[in-house]
Amino acid sequence: MTNWESLKLPQYIVKAINDCNLQSPTPIQIKAIPPALHDSFDIIGSAPTGSGKTLAFGIPLVTKIFRIKSSESQTCDGESKTNNEISQREHDVTVHTRPLGRKWKKEKKDNIFSGLDFIEELDVDTGEVRAVHSLDSPVKADIKTLPSVKPCLALNSNGSRVYGLVLVPTRELAIQVSQHIRALTRYVDCIRIETIVGGISVDKQLRLLQRCPDILVATPGRLWHFIQQGEPHVLTLHNVNVVVVDEADRMTEANHFEDLRAIFDWLYSGSSTSNKGEETENIPHLEDKSKHKRKYKLVENSENSHMIKVQRQTLIFSATLTFVHNGALKPGTGSINHKLLLNNKSIMTKKLKLAALREIFGLKKSAKIIDLSSNHPINPLAPNNSPLHQSTCPDGLSETRLLCPNQPCKDIRLFWFIAFGRHFASKHSNQRCLIFLNSKSGVRRLAGVLRQLISSGAFLVSGYPSPQYINVLHADMIQKQRLRSLERFQADPNGILLASDVAARGLDLASSDIVNETTGISWVIHFDVPRTAELYIHRSGRTARANRQGTSLLFLSPNEIVLWHRIAVSLQRTNPELNDFSIQPTNIQLTVCEQIVNLAKHIDVEEHRNFRKIANDNWFTKAAKDANILLDDDDNKSGDEENNGKKPLKKTFDNIRVLKLQLRQ
Repeated sequence: MTNWESLKLPQYIVKAINDCNLQSPTPIQIKAIPPALHDSFDIIGSAPTGSGKTLAFGIPLVTKIFRIKSSESQTCDGESKTNNEISQREHDVTVHTRPLGRKWKKEKKDNIFSGLDFIEELDVDTGEVRAVHSLDSPVKADIKTLPSVKPCLALNSNGSRVYGLVLVPTRELAIQVSQHIRALTRYVDCIRIETIVGGISVDKQLRLLQRCPDILVATPGRLWHFIQQGEPHVLTLHNVNVVVVDEADRMTEANHFEDLRAIFDWLYSGSSTSNKGEETENIPHLEDKSKHKRKYKLVENSENSHMIKVQRQTLIFSATLTFVHNGALKPGTGSINHKLLLNNKSIMTKKLKLAALREIFGLKKSAKIIDLSSNHPINPLAPNNSPLHQSTCPDGLSETRLLCPNQPCKDIRLFWFIAFGRHFASKHSNQRCLIFLNSKSGVRRLAGVLRQLISSGAFLVSGYPSPQYINVLHADMIQKQRLRSLERFQADPNGILLASDVAARGLDLASSDIVNETTGISWVIHFDVPRTAELYIHRSGRTARANRQGTSLLFLSPNEIVLWHRIAVSLQRTNPELNDFSIQPTNIQLTVCEQIVNLAKHIDVEEHRNFRKIANDNWFTKAAKDANILLDDDDNKSGDEENNGKKPLKKTFDNIRVLKLQLRQ
């Protein structure tokens, strides 16, 4: 078995890994870390969900930044220089990029070398200073060679800059990745990590940036906002040494593509972005190949207009980088180009997908492709409950289905599964259940019904523990609500989390801190059939992570069978039918569950209707008061009438309690 020492990692990294109780590296870590860390290759990495991709890029990221900072510190202090005068001159030179929106005048040619006594000769590959040429002597004379002198890239006013950038698609994933990287820096005091995401006050995040972090973990939208605003520390990203893109294929989809493309065009441009209001109007299209040979970033010295080559490494990872579902479009191709689909001009293939990712992220031609998600051929004789194990899903995943006569019956069978089915099928104490729906409105509706069931104690009819809360996660929630939902879900071994596909990628929802051992998520429920095969893979990958066991359960109604068959074709299944769930509800259970769920639905609809009515009345009364308008008696309702409207609700709750007692008997 390969151990961490065999990867030739520094002791501070090995010690931090041991504190995380990680015994041995995973295949993606064994394949990706050596070329990224020791050979400085760009990496395109694809591996199954839960296979340790975060550490696969986190370890090279932290190690390289520590080396660079240590080297720059020694250089700036003059420890590696043999000439004190040259050392002092180099220490005084600050390399920086041009601020946003400022017009710079070109210096006259006869003043380019004014005030300089030496010119540095740089190594084209490493950026190191190989020789220093005196300007007071003839060109071929008096050449002073120095041992490995590097330019001090202190770009901010206080001498700090950003060394590493990690881009992720969602806020929760950004926070999780930051926690994992911080765990690696436990024994390194000189590396500071901060998270920049949407949904949090801009002023608060400006204060975080004032701490001058060395590594930024960010979502594209908020990072692009700070670039446009000209935040000084963010502008030092022009000299960033390591760029990581996690869930790279998700980042190139329509809702992230514009900000992401703008960021990378800015990173590799010769000057900073334009004024605030211009945003992404001048971003070249994906097929414009004129300015995309991006091996190095040229950093201009404002004093002498010389260009210093800064070597940059790019690492991109995802579980579905090399997976393409049927009908997939090229990155950046939106619905407005639907006509191209008819001519097959925007159809994505595996080769085109990798080429597009190379072009978007500016990868070198020598970039190393590590594909562990499709290195085994599809076995046509494989059982139906594990057809994806060879490609994109973890080995511990079991895939099943639960047939539903129609869409409304899904609510009944979901209640049966939470109250009875999951406890009958597994005797483990961990029964966390993550339920995916295709829309935010669907999440809200189902959450209302399940909350009525919890408040009435309906889940106790089975005699098994009831979930404490019905937690919700979707894009319209503010960040504080999203974090609270995740914390409650993680703390409850019988927890329920209803989520849109914002939670489908990257998140290890039951173990956001790799230092603590947890049992993870046991059940992933596809309440709605996912729209694409990639979503099915990433949803299912929220369970069976890190060599654990887990089950993916698909709720399938007759009108969704065609959708599922399309996904099965993309997954290269010879038989599209999944195995049925091992436990099936009895007729008595279904009858009782139907009565309870219908009552809960009725309560939820009535409460929602009354709340809206009360809210409308309050708004009407307030608007009339603000306009100094007197309401008629018909419009001004008494409090007694409002109180009378709550009596049917109380009666309905009483009926649920009576039904619960009958079920217990």
